[in-house]
Amino acid sequence: MKFAGTGGSRDVSFGPPFFIGMKGRFTNFFNFFLRRSIVRKCYVLVVALMLCSPVLAQDKGANESKDYLKEAVRLEEKNSPDTAGGVPSRLGKYPMSFFTKTRSAKTAGKDRLSVALKIQYWNWDLKCDAAGNYHSLPSGDSKRKTSLVFCTKYGWAENHHIAVGVPVLFNDFDTGTTTNNSRGLGNIFVFEKWNLIQETETMPGVAVDFWYYLPTGDGDRKLGSDDGAYKITTEISKAWKDFSLHFNPIYAWNETPNSNWDEINAGTWYTKFAKLWPGMEYNYFHKQGYGQSHDLVPGLLWKLPNNSTFKIGCPINLESTCSYRCRVGVVVKLFKKF
Repeated sequence: MKFAGTGGSRDVSFGPPFFIGMKGRFTNFFNFFLRRSIVRKCYVLVVALMLCSPVLAQDKGANESKDYLKEAVRLEEKNSPDTAGGVPSRLGKYPMSFFTKTRSAKTAGKDRLSVALKIQYWNWDLKCDAAGNYHSLPSGDSKRKTSLVFCTKYGWAENHHIAVGVPVLFNDFDTGTTTNNSRGLGNIFVFEKWNLIQETETMPGVAVDFWYYLPTGDGDRKLGSDDGAYKITTEISKAWKDFSLHFNPIYAWNETPNSNWDEINAGTWYTKFAKLWPGMEYNYFHKQGYGQSHDLVPGLLWKLPNNSTFKIGCPINLESTCSYRCRVGVVVKLFKKF
């Protein structure tokens, strides 16, 4: 293409040589521009930000994701069946008593009423001689007893309940010249329980009981005692994910002289299963003028509908210094809470 001017006409080509020349001039200008120190620094900063922005965005997204997961886990734990309002539901979720004597720190609950029936059977088939050795009873002799104890508890305040127990005894003794088939009321008992320390994730629950045994028995007929007695019991309980432990030191003052007694009871529940809990109980008993004994009681607790339970245990005597020894017995408990 030709352009006319004062200096004459000249050809100007817009083909490839033209663009190559323009590219060279642009490159020279760009290099000159970068030689300026402040411009060069700004350029490096912009390039660095462009390269780092995906990494920063990724880290921010990862942190937000972690926070979201933590919150989701917290809400799930709070609302799961294993928790109640953020507190693990296993805390305090064990029965108030075991098979024979061991008790937990749990109370009945305010304005709640419970009833229970315990049936226990003994068969003393060994007798201690003067040297302290046990022998089987002579042929034809027997010494058996069945006990029915009706007990009701009422939660009159938060972490408090009061209880009343009524024992009915059935004797079946035939030892040589002595026969005793007496049946009747034993020593009625009342007690107040206070769960003074609540169980937490790190601390056990602690309760104390104050008992009084009324003088409603009949010592001559082997239906309890003619005198009353006072007893103080401490219950210490701690639950973990699949089991709980319980410990009871006990001391009792009898109105009959030289017949006080002390006990140490302990137990554990395996609570992994929803409806059936295996349990183990240990009982130590010592009474002045009577002797001492150690029993182990394995058993099962079956959770029934409508706040009811069924327990069955097998007391096994490990050691005894009493006049008669029951090597193996049986105990059954029925419980209902309203």
